[in-house]
Amino acid sequence: MANGVSTAIFLPNWVGDVVMATPAIRALVRHWPNERIVFVGKPIALATLGPVAEPQDMIELPRGVFAACRVLRKQGVHRAVLLPNSFRSALIARLGGARSIAGYARDGRSWLLT
Repeated sequence: MANGVSTAIFLPNWVGDVVMATPAIRALVRHWPNERIVFVGKPIALATLGPVAEPQDMIELPRGVFAACRVLRKQGVHRAVLLPNSFRSALIARLGGARSIAGYARDGRSWLLT
């Protein structure tokens, strides 16, 4: 996209939750029209996004936290929106280089959010 800034949207793990989050995902895509948005999630969650995202903008993170962080750093992610409530997603976003991280402050992860 135009300015090269990447935003990562971390998807929920369950297909039904991804479907329910689709309106929010579309709103985020419209809100940042000049940014590259990458979707982060499990293969089944990514497959659910067919009408919303291009395949090149989908990232399946490796299982290990540090390996996942390296993948995000290579993508140049500056912002992360966390749809799952997991501590792991917040930790990966922070260590993966995101300077701005939005999500629910629960499960002991509030100190990782901005």
